[in-house]
Amino acid sequence: MHPVSVIKKGEFMSSKDQNDAGFTGLEAAIVLIAFVVVVAVFSYVVLGAGFFTTQKAQQTVYSAVGQASSTIEVIGNVYGTGTGGGSINNVTFNVGLAAGSSSVDMSKTVMVYRNETQLVTLNQTATGTNQLTVGTPNWQITST
Repeated sequence: MHPVSVIKKGEFMSSKDQNDAGFTGLEAAIVLIAFVVVVAVFSYVVLGAGFFTTQKAQQTVYSAVGQASSTIEVIGNVYGTGTGGGSINNVTFNVGLAAGSSSVDMSKTVMVYRNETQLVTLNQTATGTNQLTVGTPNWQITST
């Protein structure tokens, strides 16, 4: 037989023999609700940051597409003029917007000359002036 301990009236059980009840249903519900609220706030912050990043990326892509779609093309022939001896002093050509392109701000356009041995960025001069600096690579708009 197993020994049975009997507690007499007025005696107390030792703390190791006490059986405290666990969480009650109400306490468990409060902890669960607090956990759900914390997770909801955290997910809202993460989603908000994700939407903000996506919006910035979308603006960057649209800006790049807008700039890339603004292209010009050479229309007609390219003419070179010079003083003789095989050197060309001026190159003249007409340009226009490529099909489906938006307008191009020519004041922000960079003109580059390239051959087998060199790559030169040309300086833009004021439209309509014939005062080009000799020896300096320049470009200008002569008519629109």
